[in-house]
Amino acid sequence: MHLTTVSLVGAHTVARGQAGVVTRAQAISAGMTDAGIWAQRDARRWQRVHPGIYACFTGTIPWASEVWAAVLWCGEGAAIGGETALRLSGMQTSTDHVVHVCVDHRRRVSTIEGIRVHRVVGLRKRVHPVHSPPRLRLEDAVLHTASGRSTLDQAIGVVADAVQQRLTTPERLRRSLAGWSRLRHRRELRLLLDDVAAGAYSYLEVRFLRDVERPHGLPTGSRQRRVRAGRSIWFRDVEYVGLDVIAELDGRLGHETFGDRAQDMDRDNAATRSGAETYRLGYSQVLAGPCDAALLIGEALLANGWGGQLTPCGADCPAHRQPGRFGELRQGSDLDRLPRTG
Repeated sequence: MHLTTVSLVGAHTVARGQAGVVTRAQAISAGMTDAGIWAQRDARRWQRVHPGIYACFTGTIPWASEVWAAVLWCGEGAAIGGETALRLSGMQTSTDHVVHVCVDHRRRVSTIEGIRVHRVVGLRKRVHPVHSPPRLRLEDAVLHTASGRSTLDQAIGVVADAVQQRLTTPERLRRSLAGWSRLRHRRELRLLLDDVAAGAYSYLEVRFLRDVERPHGLPTGSRQRRVRAGRSIWFRDVEYVGLDVIAELDGRLGHETFGDRAQDMDRDNAATRSGAETYRLGYSQVLAGPCDAALLIGEALLANGWGGQLTPCGADCPAHRQPGRFGELRQGSDLDRLPRTG
């Protein structure tokens, strides 16, 4: 076999383990020359992804190859981070066309289109020992992504969504957080993990706990309570056990597809058959109208025998009104627009 053929086979062998991507240095180490690399490009059998980074195939470059090209561009010790690492770990995230790569905080890497470089202190201990391409451990990737969000609400969403999708646990995130001495939103994320540990799995559930239940004196509902209805098993977002009131929270994740909506309706119908009232709340109710949502749930609880009392969270809070019978208080109220089943 000709030396050029042997070296080309060697380069392709390396590329097969890197989603079809190889660096100039790797190709040279396999026995190729710069002239040989250029010959592959001129013949349109290879294509350049970044300077010195080549895809050993033609056509559209898939996302997996773009990820490998990015980490190879950033050099030794680099690892995939941010939303890219979360996506590689199977987490549902917003579509981000930028590949996030972490390098040691002492390094300087030239910026290039399509790659966002993050300098991280103590990077080596945060990289997963097995995964390929190299990437942050899941918990570190979650916290790293959350810290990069511009607002606290967005950071909370990243952490809560990771737990809701059952990719990690609050305890593992707590342990990982202890290893980050400097992290944006660190204190708030620690408090969030306490809430998530209490059972608030999604971002919307965290906001329901913080903005609806606690400031208005509502009892703390049971989170993600597992119930069986016939042969089916359901998880109820927030259930006030013994009072026959359920709050189902339709957030960004977990209530999206046609199949999800059908499953939600089946779950609500099963709850109705058991004698419970189900109230389905979304972002507009929990984030924009937490007081009205508290009043809605509070009225239902009082009508079903709750012995507590709604607490107004401020001067303009509608909980200042003393609830009477459920139906009387709802007449002429904006609450009529809130969805109720059962």
